[in-house]
Amino acid sequence: MPRWVPLESNPRALTALAHKLGIPPSLAFTDIISLDDWALDMLPRPVVAVLLLYPLTPALLAAHPSAPPTDAADTTAATAAASAVTAPPSGADAGASATGDAPWYLTQVVSNACGTIGVLHTGANAATAYGDAYSPVPGSFLASFMERTRSLGAGARGAALEAEESLEEIHATAAADGGDGPAAAGGGRGHALCRVC
Repeated sequence: MPRWVPLESNPRALTALAHKLGIPPSLAFTDIISLDDWALDMLPRPVVAVLLLYPLTPALLAAHPSAPPTDAADTTAATAAASAVTAPPSGADAGASATGDAPWYLTQVVSNACGTIGVLHTGANAATAYGDAYSPVPGSFLASFMERTRSLGAGARGAALEAEESLEEIHATAAADGGDGPAAAGGGRGHALCRVC
């Protein structure tokens, strides 16, 4: 499995990545500083999606064999950066295509690509939840990739994404621009999930 440099949960870098991929400029990432009502009330509206970065600990990896693969020595806990839960829609396995109102989804096959995949899931599904104003920018990487993989299942989409050299370059730029947190320094091992609200 190819390995990319992990992304830091940095709103500026995630927003730049999102716009490069084709998420409309009207959308931007912001930190969730707490799950208390007072902090959630401060978030700009609408909240289109939540991207959660949570620590992958040895206990979590042992309890969940489907967790992303990791090197045995690379299990340092990171701090959680938001709150969300997501799962593939039924019928979105490698052999079935997601059609109709089903969320657009792909399976992660590139190690450390989870943040970028979360951003892609946000952009791919925002219009379904919030209208055409949140559709991917025509001609963008995301719009083109979605069109090319429309009839594929999640596993085949993941394999197609793995072959996208331009995406690997965009991801690497975002990882380098992310700052000096645990992901950028290689000190943390986390996983990102996306939940379109």
